[in-house]
Amino acid sequence: MSSFKNSLLGFLKFFISKKFIINIVASIVFVLIAIFGTLFFLKSFTNHGKQFFTPNFEGLTVPEAMRLAKEKKITVKITDSVFEAFGERGTIVDQTPTFNFLIKKGRTIFLTKKTVLARKISMPNLRNISLIQAKSEIETRNLKIGKLDYQDSKYENLILEQICKGSVIAPGTMIETGTTIDLVVGRSNDKTITSVPNIVGLTKEDGALLAAEFFLNIGSKIYDESVVTKQDTSNALIWKHSPKKNWKADLGDDIDIWLTVDMELLKE
Repeated sequence: MSSFKNSLLGFLKFFISKKFIINIVASIVFVLIAIFGTLFFLKSFTNHGKQFFTPNFEGLTVPEAMRLAKEKKITVKITDSVFEAFGERGTIVDQTPTFNFLIKKGRTIFLTKKTVLARKISMPNLRNISLIQAKSEIETRNLKIGKLDYQDSKYENLILEQICKGSVIAPGTMIETGTTIDLVVGRSNDKTITSVPNIVGLTKEDGALLAAEFFLNIGSKIYDESVVTKQDTSNALIWKHSPKKNWKADLGDDIDIWLTVDMELLKE
């Protein structure tokens, strides 16, 4: 019993000894250093706190974009070049992430440039085919359908001639994608009547395509006060047109359209 008591006293003396206290303090310090070291490493590894908003590269030339990236210490990469896009040729027309997006330092921003030269294709032969076939050919080849000029013919809705920039264009001529092609279309003497489709909510380009399906043209384009910039002009939607839907019209008649970017008008 006496020996157990002595052992217990010895054990207690060790616990309250300076050596034991030093060991406890050292252990606590080590744990704290390990915790703070780990947090510091994670902070450095994830660039915590080093976030910023992306600058706007759109509208800049490639050299200008590179200078801005160098100034902001940002990595950029041009991933694609397009021609059918809004903006000046040779400038940045899109970026990912978008302008004013919060990102961490070191992230790559991907830029899309509008090509200086459009891709060229061979002008198809649209003569002596139906308007429906011609419209399909034009869309397939990334061209645009322009004005339909109806002339008397014994062949109803047959393409009599293809026009580009006011002149007849021969099949096989190399032209840029996106070029507008006007068509001379046959109309019989009985003056066939068509109905005006509903083109509200469409862009002027889509409205022109739908109007063409009903053998009609887009006439005057009237933009309201909400359309301010070139981008607005591109994005504007038809909110009213005249004649209205289901009105009877002669082949080749015009539909005047009113355009806006004010979505409230489209709800009326």
